[in-house]
Amino acid sequence: MKATKLLIIFLLLNVTVFSQNSVTKTNILIPKKNNLNKYGYIDDKGILKIEYQFDVADSFIGDLAKVKQEEKFALIDTTGKVKTSWYNEIGIFCEGIAFVRKNEKYAYINQTGKCFTKWFTDAGSFANGIAAVGFDEKKGFINKNGELISELFDGVVPFSENFAGVMQDNKWGFIDSTGKIAISVQYDQIYPFSKGLAGVLLNGKWGFIDNKGILVIPADFDFAYSFEGKFAKVQKNYKWGYIDKSGKVLIDWFDDVSDFNESFSKVKKDGKYSFISQTDTLKVAWFDECGNFSNGLAKVLSEGKWGYLDSRGNLAINYQFLEADQFSEGFAKVKLTKKWTYINRAGTVISESFEEGQPFAEGMAMVMRDEKYGYIDKNGAVVVPFIYNLGYSFAEGLAGVMKDGLWGFIDKTGTAVIDYKYSFAYSFSKGFALVKKNEVMFYINPKDECIKNCP
Repeated sequence: MKATKLLIIFLLLNVTVFSQNSVTKTNILIPKKNNLNKYGYIDDKGILKIEYQFDVADSFIGDLAKVKQEEKFALIDTTGKVKTSWYNEIGIFCEGIAFVRKNEKYAYINQTGKCFTKWFTDAGSFANGIAAVGFDEKKGFINKNGELISELFDGVVPFSENFAGVMQDNKWGFIDSTGKIAISVQYDQIYPFSKGLAGVLLNGKWGFIDNKGILVIPADFDFAYSFEGKFAKVQKNYKWGYIDKSGKVLIDWFDDVSDFNESFSKVKKDGKYSFISQTDTLKVAWFDECGNFSNGLAKVLSEGKWGYLDSRGNLAINYQFLEADQFSEGFAKVKLTKKWTYINRAGTVISESFEEGQPFAEGMAMVMRDEKYGYIDKNGAVVVPFIYNLGYSFAEGLAGVMKDGLWGFIDKTGTAVIDYKYSFAYSFSKGFALVKKNEVMFYINPKDECIKNCP
């Protein structure tokens, strides 16, 4: 898969037409390979509906599926009719349009399979009715009619908040959604607009402009990130801090700051750790180490023991643990001795001790005893016995587990709903899981039906 070359700061990522994340619903037609290594499609009763003829066949998404023959790709409908020409590459459909590549040229097709634009040297996906395209060494933007809406530039950054970054003669500015230059080309580097402001590099220093091009936060920082929420992370004189949209520094400068998590940022100063809040009201002591907030609590280390801090800065669970994890679903894994146990938000131990343990997920936690894995519930009761060699946390109601060297999937009662037959398996995500059998990797649904890259 070739990545487009349109962006200097941010790459437009090319992915296949039906990427892993885009699989949301499978059609009743399922890819099937015969003993000659050719793919066709069967229905849910196993009846062949589309003849074996393809080298690769993806699952149907809606009424279309991508297939491959002799190193070329096309889209077919549920009757097996080819709806497009054959291409070297077909991109993901965005706003009803996908780019296609033939040799080293790109164009666009609609969902009927019709190619409706000229050919370009690069092509990005459509967003808000606009896509970035390449004309040899120049870049520009087209609308859904394939019409060029801007002049050509040396480089571009995708549209964000109705503005796109453009480069001319090694300087950057912004165009609006009509394609006209709205903010003059004058900056050494830029970030896309975020929360109404864009970071710009001017004479070696970073500042922020508004959508009228006014420098509302002076270019005074050695480095800066885009605004996320009310604040942006910036660096000045080797120190880090957060500024608001007026440019005011939140609390102080630090040796390091983390991203905000549950409205708190972990900060470091002179070898100690603490927290700052987005409200600028939290006053917290300094600790030897700390973790991020999760479920309203953060682990903190003092004099070799771990405890937990609440969101008001008070010690909610006393320093007593040799090791401690973040809270998940109201519970945390901790060590009082050499083994792990689980506590609730009150600090009460709710389970026996185990050699290993994972955070709670979907009401269950995977734990290990005598080198075998099982699962406990939120009462601390063992509900799935210790019979597995390896396993994952529950996801979408199922957990991948390995037994006697092979992987399958169990439900929350421990019943094997997908038999142990895979040499490897990943957890389910968005309705499917990647598995391996006979050295072939492919995707299955919760019914153990292959939906992509079928062997």
